Amino acid sequence: MESLPDTAPPPLHRAVVAPDASRPATESRDPARVVTESTTAAALSQPAGEPVHAKVTGIDGPADVIQWRVDDGEWMNLVVNDTATGVIEVRTGLGAAVSFILADQVSVKVSRLSRVRLEQRTPEKPGLPIELVVNISRGEVDIKPLPMTPGSPAPAVVRIVTPDKNFTTRLATGVRLDAFTGTRLRTVSGE
Repeated sequence: MESLPDTAPPPLHRAVVAPDASRPATESRDPARVVTESTTAAALSQPAGEPVHAKVTGIDGPADVIQWRVDDGEWMNLVVNDTATGVIEVRTGLGAAVSFILADQVSVKVSRLSRVRLEQRTPEKPGLPIELVVNISRGEVDIKPLPMTPGSPAPAVVRIVTPDKNFTTRLATGVRLDAFTGTRLRTVSGE
């Protein structure tokens, strides 16, 4: 049997590329990942969340594994009929779900093992409706805009934000964020 030598392989040499003086310093060399001052400014100009009024309308499962916090405060347990106004973050545990009414316009059900931030945004242009924002970090949420009168269209515009999607809807929609498949949508009964 032959033995292998105890010497280490020679080190790999990598070329060092000097910066190109013709490119602005804020641009990446990789054309697929160009970041300029204008795209950075656009990302920073996203509207900040504004307070929204929420009322807890139902709890499914053990209430001790459902918590919320307002404006980055302390996490607190909640019970049916609790109300809060602010930028609200909700997290649910195993086997528990919670339902809310946002601004008396939208019903939101946060399913088990989910984390969601609820807020609203005032439009930049006058005459446009206020957006109620449901920002999903993980899990599943059912969103049902409520009509003012039976049979009429819902007045609320709901913006749904996940790491890979950002869209608005006025329809009853189920949204599931999965680490493997991303955001998946489904139709929810409007009843």
